Amino acid sequence: PTDFLLGYWAIEVVLYGKSTVSYITTKLKEEEEACGSIIPCC
Repeated sequence: PTDFLLGYWAIEVVLYGKSTVSYITTKLKEEEEACGSIIPCC
């Protein structure tokens, strides 16, 4: 059962990470003019 739980956890992390990255990317594209308020890049 331990291996199964580890595999399930890894899949969840990958899926969550991908959705988080795409969400952040979308937000940055939508708010490029205000990127300084999201990350100190400007």
